[in-house]
Amino acid sequence: LDWKRGHVGSRVSQRPRRRHDARPDMTSLPIEKTPLLQTDAAPASSRATSSSAIRVLAAVFAVAGVAGVGGHFALTTNSPGAVALGAPNPAVAIDFTRGALTSDVRNAGRLGQLTTTDSPIPQCASTCLRDGIESIDLDSSFCGGMTSEEVTQCVDTTCGASSSATRVAYDAYAADLCPAGVGVDAVVDDSVTQEQPPVAAAEGSLGRFQAGVLEIAEDAAPDLTTWQCDFNACGAQHPTDLGGVGQYVDRACQYRGGIGCEGALGGETQCRACYFGTTESMRFPGNLGYPQCPMCLCEEFNKPATDCILCSGFYKYFRIYVTRVRAGLDGIADAVSDDCMQFGEMSMYDSTGAKVAVDVESSTNPNGFNPTHNGIMEGPNAAVDGTLALKFVDKNFVENKYSEMIFAVAGDPVMIRGYEFFTANDAPSRDPIEWTLSGAQSAEGPWMEFSHISDASPPPERDFSYGVFDPCISN
Repeated sequence: LDWKRGHVGSRVSQRPRRRHDARPDMTSLPIEKTPLLQTDAAPASSRATSSSAIRVLAAVFAVAGVAGVGGHFALTTNSPGAVALGAPNPAVAIDFTRGALTSDVRNAGRLGQLTTTDSPIPQCASTCLRDGIESIDLDSSFCGGMTSEEVTQCVDTTCGASSSATRVAYDAYAADLCPAGVGVDAVVDDSVTQEQPPVAAAEGSLGRFQAGVLEIAEDAAPDLTTWQCDFNACGAQHPTDLGGVGQYVDRACQYRGGIGCEGALGGETQCRACYFGTTESMRFPGNLGYPQCPMCLCEEFNKPATDCILCSGFYKYFRIYVTRVRAGLDGIADAVSDDCMQFGEMSMYDSTGAKVAVDVESSTNPNGFNPTHNGIMEGPNAAVDGTLALKFVDKNFVENKYSEMIFAVAGDPVMIRGYEFFTANDAPSRDPIEWTLSGAQSAEGPWMEFSHISDASPPPERDFSYGVFDPCISN
């Protein structure tokens, strides 16, 4: 959902066969007039916001509850409209200036660089490149992974010797699909740098990679919602033994107004009222719909963590716990290539939109098994090393029925405002589609679970972003 343009499709609905369209599909929605304070971000000439945008804001800042799950804490969203927004995934992060940070928005520049071929797909190419998942269209993003050990072994076994008709057909198809050659990533405009100003979303250039295909899209740094405490500016604090009402700094009050914002129009200040307490304690007659207070207020008034919104905490360690992958190998619903889970990278963003620096050597994969490729272990380090050159593979995923990764941030604990997965270079059946994200102050926990994505839609392209997820919204 774009604040001005409405719905942004998760996939571009119509693409030329030979060339991907890099422009996100913007569909206008009915609008309702909303009184907004004039700011640089919302000039008086454009004070109309879509009704769906209002619902998204309500979902992001709705009363958030905390429930116990398996010995740790889980955050849920109580707003009944949180799942029925019409957006591709209700957990996608909303950028104040760019709208929904969907997969297409983050990958827009790369989509424009991909090519396909009209040649029929040989069966062995379908098996070895897209894991036999016929709903996935092959394009040049698969070329970089064609020399991986898994793909090479599959081609040798399935396509046959180099002189066989099947292998000749595969080689001809690969040459047509990959004009730059197999093992070479799709060409991307390297001239786009972080110093260049971002281009408007309608022009379809958001998400270009900063320095080539093995780098992460830092030139499109998100402008994400955050929670902050300012006890001088926002000092209307009334905590009680049973909960009470607090106040915190919420930039959305200035831009869009909303429930609990201080001032007649919600724009005179950036202070928003909030409740202390758990989900259950907030279910009382006369509840005004304020959000749960951020963690900085619980820390100030010595309230338990469960009385505040867990995703707003500052954490030193993070845990990704994957429980489901795309699967569908050779048309079998639950089959996964080599019983593995894998992804190319996971990035996190702070309240300024900057990518959070990770202590790469701290990353672990408890109970996992990581293979090597060309003498390099495809372990958890590869998931947070800042590039897509390596991938994280866990071969114990099917046996364990999960894959767990733990890592620390470099420096002081941070509050994350968005996080982003990238697919690996091959084997789409291994793409994660369900996971939880938790934070803690040590590698041993206790873990505060704040994001549960139950049905993600990974992009079919390889080394591509899933889009940016809001850590405070689960689906």
